[in-house]
Amino acid sequence: MAQHDSRLAGRLLAAAAAVPIRVRYLLAGLTMGGTWAFLNTPLPQRALSMSLLFLVAPPVLHVLRAHLTRGQDRSLQPRASLTRFFGAKAVLVALALTGTWLLQPITPQAPLLIGAALVATVGVLGPLLHSRMLVRPSSAALVVT
Repeated sequence: MAQHDSRLAGRLLAAAAAVPIRVRYLLAGLTMGGTWAFLNTPLPQRALSMSLLFLVAPPVLHVLRAHLTRGQDRSLQPRASLTRFFGAKAVLVALALTGTWLLQPITPQAPLLIGAALVATVGVLGPLLHSRMLVRPSSAALVVT
């Protein structure tokens, strides 16, 4: 059973790795923008909900990936920096909050406009900035003993 699980995990990781990075960021942008646009709550509660979502999802995905790749040597591969992702997402929430707050007196469609802006921002800038979100292995990890 454990061997079957490891083969399944390997196939899942291979399938996920086959999805181009642009598509992954577009899906993330659609999730973030759609959540911002269609979450029908007051603005402070919306910002808090999105912040919690952004803070909970990456560590859960990180733990899941670590569980699925257990037993594989990943010491030489770059890995995602949770701190950098948290910082980028905090900036996104702050900009979305500010933008919605500024647009609300002008148009009732402010959350929809900001949601579309989140989709565009994450979809376009995500792939461009992805390499800056990774941590390279330290030189100590590269030394073969």
